[in-house]
Amino acid sequence: MKRIESYTGLVPKLKGSGTLEYALWINDSGKLFIQILKNIIKDSDKPGTHTKFFIRVSDYIDDRYSSKKYTSIKGINQKSKQNEEVTNNNNNSFIKAILRHLFPKTPRPM
Repeated sequence: MKRIESYTGLVPKLKGSGTLEYALWINDSGKLFIQILKNIIKDSDKPGTHTKFFIRVSDYIDDRYSSKKYTSIKGINQKSKQNEEVTNNNNNSFIKAILRHLFPKTPRPM
């Protein structure tokens, strides 16, 4: 897994105040992954939790604008390097916010 070093994204959360910081990664097969780095909230001492797993974009891109809610998501655990399932109530909306930022419905003007 190799991080795209020149890119660190910032995106507003879908609900509530705050911003998500994320990174992009590519595996040896050329698959794109996101990793949530930080949940930045200025008005709280306890920002919501999230997974640090590598999330494969192709697994969730088609649902980025849907109302579908995932009770758990799959991703690659950094420590074990294995594909694992993780349950967290924030992952669903955090991943959708990032994917909407990366892949909007209509392309952004150049």
